Amino acid sequence: MTTEEAVDAAVFDARDRKIARLERRVADAEASQRALTRELEIAEERTRIALAITEPREPTPIRPRSKSERVWEAAAVMMASDWHVEERVDPKTVNGVNSYDLATAEARAHSLFRGWEWHINLLAKGDVRYRINEGFLWLGGDFISGNIHEELVETAQLSPTKATMFATDLIAAGIEHLLKKTTLRRIRVLCNDGNHERTTPKIRVSTRADNSFGWLMYHSLALRFAKDSRVEFTVCDGAHGYIDVMGHTIRTTHGDELRYGGGIGGLAIPLRKALNRWNSLRRAHVTILGHFHEFQDLGSAVVNGSLIGFGPYSQRIGAVPEPASQGFFIIDKDRGKRCVSPVMVG
Repeated sequence: MTTEEAVDAAVFDARDRKIARLERRVADAEASQRALTRELEIAEERTRIALAITEPREPTPIRPRSKSERVWEAAAVMMASDWHVEERVDPKTVNGVNSYDLATAEARAHSLFRGWEWHINLLAKGDVRYRINEGFLWLGGDFISGNIHEELVETAQLSPTKATMFATDLIAAGIEHLLKKTTLRRIRVLCNDGNHERTTPKIRVSTRADNSFGWLMYHSLALRFAKDSRVEFTVCDGAHGYIDVMGHTIRTTHGDELRYGGGIGGLAIPLRKALNRWNSLRRAHVTILGHFHEFQDLGSAVVNGSLIGFGPYSQRIGAVPEPASQGFFIIDKDRGKRCVSPVMVG
């Protein structure tokens, strides 16, 4: 290669490198421009959304239901258990969170039936309402504390016999009140005896009803309403009762069969295991029970509260103080259990 050719080659190489550098700069500039353009588009979209949010909009109106949907058929379910009417709770023994005596028991029982009245009549009013002509009253036991423990003898204000009659009068007055003050035209009453009402030192599984003040109370109530066709009593001889309410089967039991000892998970785990066992014998849509003085809605089961409320025994086992309450819900003919609510009475 001549000197002249070498010079020309060097010039061409320098030009090629310059062109390559310029091409890279152009490519970088184009990429930067595309990124800036995208950022601008995003900013404009955000601005548009922000402006749209600030612009007033008319909400979509809620259309009324058709006339055929405005009245639904349902039955009221009222849960009564664990009243312990004659037991006294001295507020000094529970840090002042509760007090209970005969007058309080009567006042709370009256408040309970008025509470059920309010719930039933509320659901039966308005343009969209329930037709509630049927009522199911569960009497779930432990309406008295009895003499099953020595300390209960010390805190009792009445003997078991007189306490049973006291509770009987409160329940009878309540049933008459519901028939007068609500839309109910019929009340079916299903009764389970509790563990406190027994006349024996320990519960006798096969003959628990035969040794129960509660069983005697229920039959006394049935005799009081024997001539009233609006009230129908069923008294269970065993631990479980079953009743069909609006095509849905409700199982009832006092609940003293269950044991969990305050373990992890509380009552829910042993109760669900028990439901599986019980459903293998006879299936129920809903199970209701008491005994634990703690209101809980667990879906397929509802655990009742108590009328007596928090006491020394509750404090000893570490239970959380819970206001006195009893359960209420309805069975919608088409939808099943609805409107579950504790009725607070104290």
